[in-house]
Amino acid sequence: MGKRGSPGVGEVAAVRALALEPRSLRISKQQYHQHWATVHREMVVHRNDNSPMPYHRFVQFHAEELRVPPFTRAMYDGVAECWFEDLASVDRLLEDPYQREIVQQDERVFVDMSRFRILFTVEDQRIAGPEMTWQLPFTKVMLLTRRRPEVTREEFAAWWTAELPRQAQESVPSLCRYVQSLPLLEAYPDTEPAYDGVIELWWGRPADQDNEPVNLGPFAKALQDAPLDVSRTESLIGNEFLIFDLHRERSHPVYTKESNG
Repeated sequence: MGKRGSPGVGEVAAVRALALEPRSLRISKQQYHQHWATVHREMVVHRNDNSPMPYHRFVQFHAEELRVPPFTRAMYDGVAECWFEDLASVDRLLEDPYQREIVQQDERVFVDMSRFRILFTVEDQRIAGPEMTWQLPFTKVMLLTRRRPEVTREEFAAWWTAELPRQAQESVPSLCRYVQSLPLLEAYPDTEPAYDGVIELWWGRPADQDNEPVNLGPFAKALQDAPLDVSRTESLIGNEFLIFDLHRERSHPVYTKESNG
């Protein structure tokens, strides 16, 4: 496994955690995005206990209220993406007093923790695309997939690795970046992950109500006879922002709706 924060084509990062966040119904969608991108971001980036950062890369994916036909929209309003060196680093974060007493307490302000889910994955980058920067947000579609009930996890993983990249690239030729991730099963000794795989597709334009909607109908058609269950696959579309990457020694300004255009 690669140890870099942004793996090359065909390489994998050690552990990538995807925190799937439904907003608290006590606040508006705008309040959710603003709080997460400003107040909460500052708590994460500028730890007041001067302890080392538990993970080396952090991305915020802000989802729009848009559906990606023909897939249903997932219930989440954002996804926090964190890269760790290994599962031991994840354990250190979960035991970290600052994380428990400051960060997690603030999450309860804007996230509905009863519907919150987290996926620990292995990332497989097939189209590297341009380097992500704060000034260049990308439209990203995230597909949270499930396998068909009759398909074993081993059969699904074999198809996912060998066939899915070709089907995605042939049916969605306008992609500028493509990544697919399987759950890291070692992180689930006593339970099952919420989803069987995550597909991420990028376009080089912002996602908003004014742009032509993304339609993945040809991709879904290509998957009709695949081990993936299209009817139970959920989608998100939005803009993704790199907050920091310690391997690149780079950090970016605070997100606002104004900076997103």
